[in-house]
Amino acid sequence: MMQKGHRTRVKPKLPSFSNVKALKYGNTLEMTNSISDSSPILVLPNHQYMVRRTGQIKNMQPKSVTRADDIASVKRTMRKLRRLVIANFNGGADQLWVTLTFKRNVQDPKDAYQAFTRFRLRMRRRYRVSYISVIEPQASGNWHFHVLMKSDDGSSLTISNDQMANMWGEGFVKVKRLHNGENVASYLMAYLTNLDIEDTDKVTGKKSKRIIKGARLVLYPRGLRIYRASKGIQRPKEMRGVKIDILCREKIANSPSAVFKSQVETNSGLILYFTTEYYRTH
Repeated sequence: MMQKGHRTRVKPKLPSFSNVKALKYGNTLEMTNSISDSSPILVLPNHQYMVRRTGQIKNMQPKSVTRADDIASVKRTMRKLRRLVIANFNGGADQLWVTLTFKRNVQDPKDAYQAFTRFRLRMRRRYRVSYISVIEPQASGNWHFHVLMKSDDGSSLTISNDQMANMWGEGFVKVKRLHNGENVASYLMAYLTNLDIEDTDKVTGKKSKRIIKGARLVLYPRGLRIYRASKGIQRPKEMRGVKIDILCREKIANSPSAVFKSQVETNSGLILYFTTEYYRTH
């Protein structure tokens, strides 16, 4: 599936009695109209579908997977990751952002994940923490990790660079304290999707860096498990029902902070249209 969309700050677009899928995470409630409300088709067994307007039943035509499909899949994964981060990390003395790099050449993500598993086991012997780990590709083909971690009991979490490097044992590490109110999700998404490119001026020979937004997405290979989360990480709460009922149950009377319209092309080439509204819960 491929997805396109744009976000606008406008009045609510979903009718009050729409059937919606809602996700609650952190201080955000996200609502999307149900596919049953927006889809011009009804998917049937045996790779068939019915055109709702005419009742005609047709066979689905398989669509070849393209690089654009791969990038769309990575973007969906990043949206799921962003929700998970918002639900669990907003800064505080109990939270750290750790970057783990390799001094050796590691271009196989399986090799990288084996090293991370060894690190995770060493961590578990000394600290009681929950974490989200994310593997990040470099333009050189090498890999490194970003790890968000927090203490399980909410107590202050302090680990020095030297202590972390000793547990990692693979190369350079950087430990950063996450401060209260910090927009952790936005910072992490920028690291994972944007790419720093070094340019050399042809006249002066001076080097400078520029950032290409979204350029890193093409570096993720197909089928890679980009992030992992421990059991202590809270997952978004999923709800299905009528929009107005969910808003009342969650005691939300304000307008959405943003509205996002998108379209999805299915593997059979059909276009489905969706509207997503975002609300602040407190």
